[in-house]
Amino acid sequence: MAAIGYRRRPFIVTAARMRVIAGLTVAAVLVACGSGGPPAPASACDQAMEAAAAVDEMRDTVADLYPVVRACPSIADFTAASARFPDALGGVDPRDNMPNLCAEPSLADAALCGEVNE
Repeated sequence: MAAIGYRRRPFIVTAARMRVIAGLTVAAVLVACGSGGPPAPASACDQAMEAAAAVDEMRDTVADLYPVVRACPSIADFTAASARFPDALGGVDPRDNMPNLCAEPSLADAALCGEVNE
């Protein structure tokens, strides 16, 4: 039973209310999707590992990983990049691959091989 003298007014969508609703919707989308700016560019190590992972597994060779060894400055970087692009090593533990890769004479001066050979 309604109170005496109380009359419910219908909800009317005015232009001002519509702007508020639109503004809140845009704010919600920005918060939900993240508005932290563009993503950081991938490191040279990640880019090289991604390129090695993109090689067809029927055509890949160990030489496809040489640019990765040159681009990754440390064991930690190599391991992290291989975790992001596991197809590059075909499921082999990266620490098992490093000594074999660094045995290549053309990679002797790579920073990664210097750390591996310590």
